[in-house]
Amino acid sequence: MTQAMNLEDPVAANVKGDKTTKFSVANWTAYSNAKAMMCNAGEPGSIYAGKFKPFKNEDITAMLGVYIIDGLAPSPQLTWKMQDQERQPTHGNDRIAAVIGAGWQQKHRSFRHFFATQDPMMMAPPKTQCPNFKVDEFFRWLRYIWKEAWVLAKEFSNDEQTCKMQGKSEYKVRCGKFKRLGDGLQGDCIADDGYTWDFYFRNEPVDPALLAQGFCPMHCRLLHMFGNLREHYHCCTMDNLFNSVKLARAAYSLPKPVLVHGVLRKSGRGCPPCVMQEEKVGKHAEAARGTVKAAVLKGDSQSSDLVVASCYDQKPFYMISSKCDEVSWTPVAKKVWSSNLRANVNFTFLRWSLSHGYNFEMNDNDIADQLRLVYRIMRFQRNNKWWWALFLWGYEVSMVNSYVMMKRYCEMKGVPVPWNHHDWNEAIGYAHLDPHEYWPRRKSPPGTTAEGSAAAASTTRQPKLGKNGKPILPRGPRVDSSALSPTRGSLKCRLDHDTRIHMPEPPLTLGANCALHRWAHKETHPATKDEEKNLKPPGSRSHVMHCKACDVHLCLNCWAPFHTEKRLKPRVFDILKVEDK
Repeated sequence: MTQAMNLEDPVAANVKGDKTTKFSVANWTAYSNAKAMMCNAGEPGSIYAGKFKPFKNEDITAMLGVYIIDGLAPSPQLTWKMQDQERQPTHGNDRIAAVIGAGWQQKHRSFRHFFATQDPMMMAPPKTQCPNFKVDEFFRWLRYIWKEAWVLAKEFSNDEQTCKMQGKSEYKVRCGKFKRLGDGLQGDCIADDGYTWDFYFRNEPVDPALLAQGFCPMHCRLLHMFGNLREHYHCCTMDNLFNSVKLARAAYSLPKPVLVHGVLRKSGRGCPPCVMQEEKVGKHAEAARGTVKAAVLKGDSQSSDLVVASCYDQKPFYMISSKCDEVSWTPVAKKVWSSNLRANVNFTFLRWSLSHGYNFEMNDNDIADQLRLVYRIMRFQRNNKWWWALFLWGYEVSMVNSYVMMKRYCEMKGVPVPWNHHDWNEAIGYAHLDPHEYWPRRKSPPGTTAEGSAAAASTTRQPKLGKNGKPILPRGPRVDSSALSPTRGSLKCRLDHDTRIHMPEPPLTLGANCALHRWAHKETHPATKDEEKNLKPPGSRSHVMHCKACDVHLCLNCWAPFHTEKRLKPRVFDILKVEDK
């Protein structure tokens, strides 16, 4: 009856998802720098004159990490998250401040102004062909990777998802009084147990061949997504906005037939007169309650027989199904509270078989929306740019999909789920901030195995000897403000008490100085390089011990704050008791 959408059609290029779209953060970095170059950013007399610095990959991921963390604990102003807790006690975040560093306000302005997910040097096609051009490359990658990462179940559902946007756009739609999210951009999505498998935004063009066959744009979008299914006889559950007899027969006529099940509107959707029921009031409505009418619609030779039925509850409602075997009443047990027994008791009642299956299979998109909105990014911010709202929607859905995949993987392996939803998003956010810690390129350093250690030992040079003939010990890590950073510093291991044992040992050399005293003295008494070489501040040589885990010499007074305090600089006088000479 209908043919699958031709994916090679240029009109359908915006909804094509394939592996030819290469995605990486490096693309976004290059696009953002190109956009800044086109705006002459940093040049005298231009925007951000003398203040703009080209983006790095770490800058892009770090800023996205700030947005993710802000979704866990929203702040009225996002830049508050980039300040330390000393400056902003309520919303400040020391880990974010250590990564973003100084100039956080200017960095955020530059990110919001120049961030781009599409090559700005490319000429944009007409809006009628590709209205979402600015996020088209990102969307094509999402369509590809979401399908590759998840095996769609036989039972799935289709429903709309709303991308909230407070700005102005010709694509913005009125979502109605029942949508608490507000107005924005809407798209039709296929979801399975909270995992969004495919999507098609309503402002994107549809296949003209399907329009020529008399299908409305909404049904054209559905048939296109059905054409992306990889197996036969999937069953799609839909509400009355999408369902119709014509759509059900067209879905079954696809090269890979799709079954349809869901609620049907009584007018204009192919509902036969024999199953229609008149609405009644009062005693007549109570007497008509439970009345069922059903009919089998005989289709052509290429389509299955459709079951259209009605049931009178508070008022009559109608359902259509191409997977229904019979129309019956299903006993359902439910625990209810008994005021006489003062306890929960089992209560068994009858539920219509068609609505029983619909209630359990229709909530896939609702689960996906709930998981996305509970930690929504930029809750208090105005999304004036339409493409920015679409980008955040795709990013949020990707995070939800990863969480659902992690839970499903743990269920398949029979192991407990190690993260809840909040902790999972938190881990992703901080992984964006410090990818070297969370995403190491090499899980084990070279020479950790027995063979590697032996090979390394055979090629290791002999230590150098001093003037006195004794070997010169290698210098320990340099102690300064950057090294003491709790997230990215070289001495962040000082706060690790799970995998490291910080036990005091005798000093490696005679006359060793407390490294924390030296750092504190340099912070308060600027000195030259020659003066720093022979720096021996007061109290730095008394009761000095060596920490093997950190490879640092510390006095006993500085031992506890060094291994427990995340931020030492604001309280350097209180903690270290540095006195002026």
